[in-house]
This record gives sequence, C-alpha cells and structure tokens, in this order.
Amino acid sequence: MTRVYTAPGKTKGLRVLLVGAGVYPHTKQGRAGIPLLDDLTSVAPGIMTFAQCLLTTWRDTLATDLLTVDLLLSDPAQPAGAVWPGFGAAGEVAALTPISPATFDNIDQALQEARAGAEADEALLLLFCGHGFSRTDRYFVAGDFGLGGNPWGRKVVNLTKLDLALQQESPRTVWLFWDCCADIPMEILDALGEVGDSLIQPLASKLSAAIASKGRSSRFGIASSALGAKAFGVPGQATRFTEMLVEALDGAGATKLIEGTWWVDHIGIQEAMQTYVKRHPALKNPEFYIFSTPFFSDTPERMRFRALTAPPMSFLLASSAPRKGALKQMRLCVLPDGEDDDSKAVLGFEPKQPDTALVCFKLPPRKTYTVKAVVLAEGATPQLRSCFADLPLADPAEFEVQ
Repeated sequence: MTRVYTAPGKTKGLRVLLVGAGVYPHTKQGRAGIPLLDDLTSVAPGIMTFAQCLLTTWRDTLATDLLTVDLLLSDPAQPAGAVWPGFGAAGEVAALTPISPATFDNIDQALQEARAGAEADEALLLLFCGHGFSRTDRYFVAGDFGLGGNPWGRKVVNLTKLDLALQQESPRTVWLFWDCCADIPMEILDALGEVGDSLIQPLASKLSAAIASKGRSSRFGIASSALGAKAFGVPGQATRFTEMLVEALDGAGATKLIEGTWWVDHIGIQEAMQTYVKRHPALKNPEFYIFSTPFFSDTPERMRFRALTAPPMSFLLASSAPRKGALKQMRLCVLPDGEDDDSKAVLGFEPKQPDTALVCFKLPPRKTYTVKAVVLAEGATPQLRSCFADLPLADPAEFEVQ
C-alpha cells in the first residue's frame, strides 16, 4: 500500500482508499476456467483525475477534513510500475514515488491500514476501478487474478459482502464508488465453491452490536453498471463513470441549499449522475453513460460530501416536438421571467440558432426563466415557455413545430 497523502496536524477525518487495477498479466494464457481480461488504459487516468480533484479542488471544502489518501495502481502505460505524479498539496509524498500494484493481498492490507484506529465519527471513501463481474453478488477483480491454484478465491473481492461488513465497523460514514463491470462471464458460472473474499467478514451479531453501540451507519454507494451489465471506459482517458462522478462532486450534485450553503450530497450525486446524458446532448455514445446504479441504506439525513464556495449552475433543457431535430430550425434565447424582448436576454444566451436537437443551458439556480423560440420561417410566431431552473436538471422547455 502507498500512502500518498497525510494531512499535516490532523488525527481524524476522511480516510480514502483508491484502487486501480489496469494490468492483468496472468489472464493472457487462455487457461481453462479463466476469462481473458484485457488491460485497461482508462483506469489510471480515472484514478488520478479523482485523486487530483480530491487534493486540490475539493480538499478545503470537504464536509469531513481529508485525513489520508492511500493508493494502489497498476497502469499499462507504466510497465515498470506506476508512480505518483505529484499535485503540489502540502502533505503528499514526493513526485515519482512508486505506487504498489492492486493485487489482492495489497488491497487487503491497504483496507486494514486505511481504517486503522478509525473512530465512529470519521468517514471512509473507497473507489475501486478495474475489471468486475457478478454472479449472486458484485465482485472486483484484483490485478493478480489468474495467479495460483484457485483464481476465484483470494484474487477477487466480494464487493457486496464488503459493503455489508463495513456497516459493522468504524467509521460510520462510508462512501463507496465501484467503477467496474458487473456482467456474468461463462467461466464464473462454471466456477466451483465460493467466489471471492469480502476482506472483512460480515457477521449478523457484529452488525447488531455495532448499531447498538455506535448508531446506524450513514452509507452511500454507486456503481458504474447494473448487475449483469458492462461498464465503459474511453481508451487512454478517464472512465465514463469517473467523468460523471467528478462532475457531480464538482457541483452538479449540489441540489439543495442547506442553512445558507450549497452542499454536494448523496442525493445530489445520484441525481447528477443519472441525468448526465440529458445535460450533455452532444455525447458521441450516450448509451454508455446510462448504467450507473446507486445502492445505499436508510441514511438518517442527507450525507454531505463537500460545500461549494459559490452557487452551482442550474441546467435547463430546451427540446422540440414532435420531430427530432426540429430545434435546429429555430432561434433560441433565454430571458428573465416575464420578458419577451430579445435585448433583455440573459448574458451568454442571446438569440442563436441551435446546432443540436436538444439544448442545455447552464444558469444561476432556483430562478424562473422564459425560453423564447422563433421558427426560422417567414411569418412564424414566436413561442415562449417559462421554466424553473432547478438542480441538477430543470423541467424542459418544449416547443411545437409543425
């Protein structure tokens, strides 16, 4: 395990473990019962994007002070071993520090060390990125999968049982992000015996005792794919899941003003990730962004991840009916509610012809706007639609085009 960050002068806070398995050297021989697993070039960019945001953009605004960041990573672009790039944060290790690979034993040790001495009022964040699959449970495939006698034993992490086991431990606030496939390969259907290891053993008696002595845990998790489905990455770039998650944590997940502060919380993260496709109409492969699946227990209140230093931007959609693409035959502008004079248009959203069939406006939140559409045909009558700019997605302004 490589600890890449320790907060100067702090003894409690958010403990983070980032696990990225991008290299699978023991699955290339075509051995019976072992699926062939490609190396993943999107793992390292995704993990490092998240780490950089955590240590720079988000660190001073987190709901729980950042205490430690532990990292395991294997990267096909770094065949001699992954190294820490360095982001200039006080408390991080030196640039070019070697990073331990994401083998099963390293993951086991890293989880123990990340949680060592944790108290109930602290928080834990786990991000696992790499290959995965499902059978009855959801699993993460460690980087040394295929090595040794039983590849389905202690080379695979049972994420479902790990999630359950963490509810009987400290810290009591847990964030879980599983960035891996959950499809069902034929080889696992034929595997004999129990599959995977949860790293921490879930016991009903310990779970009950933990609730009695420490209170109910606050836990939120979201996975990059539904059970039985694949997850998707862009070669050489961060995974699509990371892309959506980072955008949510950056501000799209701030859906509620609480006591005068815009907070990114677990409800907002879920809503932002599940509306990502609607808010980005120019995506080349929108179908690859629709599989994020949340899982969480009953949480006594909204779990706050970070506060924003300025109000987030609202997202307001404009679309046309009944013909797809008819919006391209219009000129659109956004006006303060009650206005219809184009000269009063909101700055940046003056009259313009769209080049997409769906337009997404980013506007100040919790205000009502009027979207004005003029069909680019002689004698066409302007159409006006009033919309409330909510977060992360407003009700669409729909226009009829005959």
